[in-house]
Amino acid sequence: MNQNSATIEKVFASYLAGKKILIVDENAAARVNLSRSLITIGADPKNITVTSNYDAGEEELKKERPQIVICDYDLGKRCGLELLQEHRVHYPESKEALFLLVTSNTSQAAVARAAEEDVDAYILKPYTNENLRMMIMRTANSKINLSNYHQVLERGKSALFGGKFKDAISLFLEAMTLDARPALACFYHGQAHLMRQMLDQSHDSYQSGLTYNKIHYKCLVGLFEVLRKQNKLNDAYEVIKKISRYFPANPKRLAMVLHLAIATRHYDDIERYYQIFSELETRNDELNKYISSALVVCGKFYLGNAQARALELFKRASSASYGKTIVLREIIIGLIDHGMNKEAKDYLKKFLPETYTSKDFLACELLVMDKSISPSMTIDKGRKLIQAGIFDPIVYKVLIARSAEFKLDSAAESLAHEAIQRWPEYKNDFEKVLTAAKTDKQVTS
Repeated sequence: MNQNSATIEKVFASYLAGKKILIVDENAAARVNLSRSLITIGADPKNITVTSNYDAGEEELKKERPQIVICDYDLGKRCGLELLQEHRVHYPESKEALFLLVTSNTSQAAVARAAEEDVDAYILKPYTNENLRMMIMRTANSKINLSNYHQVLERGKSALFGGKFKDAISLFLEAMTLDARPALACFYHGQAHLMRQMLDQSHDSYQSGLTYNKIHYKCLVGLFEVLRKQNKLNDAYEVIKKISRYFPANPKRLAMVLHLAIATRHYDDIERYYQIFSELETRNDELNKYISSALVVCGKFYLGNAQARALELFKRASSASYGKTIVLREIIIGLIDHGMNKEAKDYLKKFLPETYTSKDFLACELLVMDKSISPSMTIDKGRKLIQAGIFDPIVYKVLIARSAEFKLDSAAESLAHEAIQRWPEYKNDFEKVLTAAKTDKQVTS
């Protein structure tokens, strides 16, 4: 053993003293090898906890708050990077903890490198025990004895978070000269400009960081935020789509991706996001709402030229929404607009019994029944709904159309006026219904 290695081992043994260590790996042999290697270089066996899956690892993070985590990239349907996010919740100050990711291929290794500052190092399989020991020791040593580059970065971060923006910018520029691939320095340089609302300069800094690492996580997130602030939604969407491709999905980010995909009309991407959604272990109400709405919008888009595809999307939306009336309502409206009355009637049956007195159900019921009963029956039913306090744009649209068709022009115009008063944002829609109904009546006459 040379003098340098001996020094590193001595420093690391001191670093390990008393520290809690968590190993998360599905492979039993890997867990044993990792534990032995750590014990060999000074870890206390009593301080090492091993788990075989994500959920157990997450529990140990909360319970033991380990200072060192060694985690496999693949944890069944979950990813080690997700556990990293949990680790940072318990140890937000990265200088106080060590997170190593075990990867099985170069693609995973590239993602680990891109998560710079959060993933302290990655270990690429297959590895020897000696290589593993040296990697762990060198990583810990680099945390203890910061390089010139990281020392200047830390000074810059202190200035930045202390509100000394000019000093911070100067220090980050200096840091950029001290490393061959200073993506992290570029990120913080961009953050300094962003905090001063200098969006163009911030944009350029993040882009510069991405020239050193095209999937650098923090630079991508920073660039996305700037593009959103600049209202460059198409560009922002492309960035967050790249983030979602390489880094684990979470409910908040997926909801944001869905929102932008719809806003920028990238309908072909929605089905892929639904697949990601279906594989998530946890989903909140907000995400369920976003995925359902996105599927409905996408389904309506395909109704004109790909009805089978549209129906499949509606089916998924209905399932994801757990019978939410607003989702069923939008599906029925889309189907009726495209003359798919039978399918609309089928979706009316998907309303839960406890929603039969809701405004959404009663309005949709009128819309569906309107296609199979006489105009006079529709008018009678619609009026009774309004008298019962069911004020809904659907009810008014149906009544306006049928009143005009039944030559009740004054009633139709009165209904249109009342509807516009209630929902001025739909003024054009009500006027179109009235005009179309009068035109149809004239053609028929």
